[in-house]
Amino acid sequence: MQMMAVPARKIEDVPSGGWTIRHDRRTLTELPMQSRPGGGQPAWRVKWLVSQRHDALGLSSFVAGLGALARSGEIRLSLAPLRAERVEPHVMHLQVEDLRSGLSRSMAYEVFDRADRFDLPTLAGVDVYFKQTLDTDLLEELPGRLGARVLPGGLTFGTRLPGTRLLGAQSVFTAFLAHAMSMGAEGLAGAAKRRLHDAYDIAGAIRVSEWERSPEDPLTGDVVFQTRLWPPVQGVVEDRQAVNRGRVEVVRALRAAFGGEDRVGLIRTEFAATEAPDALLARKVSRREYASQLKTSLISVNTHGLDGSPGFKVAESLAAGAAIVSQPFRFELPEPLLPDVHYLAFDEPEECVVQCRRLLENPELAGRMRHANLSYYRRHVRPENHVRNLLTRAFA
Repeated sequence: MQMMAVPARKIEDVPSGGWTIRHDRRTLTELPMQSRPGGGQPAWRVKWLVSQRHDALGLSSFVAGLGALARSGEIRLSLAPLRAERVEPHVMHLQVEDLRSGLSRSMAYEVFDRADRFDLPTLAGVDVYFKQTLDTDLLEELPGRLGARVLPGGLTFGTRLPGTRLLGAQSVFTAFLAHAMSMGAEGLAGAAKRRLHDAYDIAGAIRVSEWERSPEDPLTGDVVFQTRLWPPVQGVVEDRQAVNRGRVEVVRALRAAFGGEDRVGLIRTEFAATEAPDALLARKVSRREYASQLKTSLISVNTHGLDGSPGFKVAESLAAGAAIVSQPFRFELPEPLLPDVHYLAFDEPEECVVQCRRLLENPELAGRMRHANLSYYRRHVRPENHVRNLLTRAFA
């Protein structure tokens, strides 16, 4: 499958590479998700064309939203194998029908960390392509009018809702069918092993309620910032080195100002221990404990993701209702996050400390920001609302 890094070259036409998207239309290959009526007739019929490989954790929030809308009766959801020999695991393929208008759309949802990377064959074959890390300035580099099909995909994070495990299990089984139908017996044992790993990721995702702040969650900390260092890989060494260096400098500045070695620091990995042992978290912090720390801290600090991607941290901070201090966002959203409303911006580590102090010394400002962030999360990020918004935009 051909991928594209826009700055590397201009693309004159859509490469085919002999790669086409097909799915089996026979009823027996589809796995229906039973929906309970929830306030009237369903608005959409959604068919998830499950590929033989998909990023179970990266797409977990979107899958949770699909499951929630199916359970409420807002959509009719079914699963079918995507018959394709080569697939990109960071892309979901969906066929959507608006039951009110009778219109249909083919839709992709993509979660690459890079703004300059597209799944071109998929983009050429769908009506709407939602991209999580989007820089619209790069769309003019796409061939023909393909850029007009690309829309911002919004924020996601690793989570699940009640019923997600069932839908996840169905997707794992359908992915295995997709492999068998596309590849036959070739690599079947390896495919089964990968699908079991997907099932583990789905089962281990934290419930959305554990990320969300409630009135009963007391504030017991000031600042939380836990981040990862990424080992350089071929082709993206410079970007990763810059991201890593910036994260270490911010950790050191925050530690010097506020302490909190169990809330501020680098996630403990062998690479981080080699690169910056003085900036490591005092101990290993589980995802569940980190979610609790976010909910009980006033401020969540955020730095640039790889290639300017949002990662999970922004969505997690919004769910926790934390005031956010962040480097300027390099990605575009369906509904923007506004400086001085949803976050305070900084460029240098010392400025990060200044912005944190500004929130600590101004409870009214911090309170307004926490309220704005919870409101944004509930309207645009909570899985079922996020998916509903995108389905609506697909037909706008």
